[in-house]
Amino acid sequence: MPANPVEVFGERDGERRRAAIARIHQPDVVFHDPGGPVTGHEALHGKVQGILDGAPPVVRGVDIALVRDGRIAQLYTLLLTE
Repeated sequence: MPANPVEVFGERDGERRRAAIARIHQPDVVFHDPGGPVTGHEALHGKVQGILDGAPPVVRGVDIALVRDGRIAQLYTLLLTE
């Protein structure tokens, strides 16, 4: 879980991010945020890219992860921008 914010949500290089997603998340991972859920590695990658492209750096937030077989299966994220 500690690698997720840095290696997935903080990684601007797409190939390194894809490798981290594959290592850290289940193939059927469901990522939930205020924009709605997305499912799977590519959908998560696209969501993260959108966050990195479209929002100022976020310094606070809360993640809740449900883990299956050592990898994240469900991830709930609340981003606090204030």
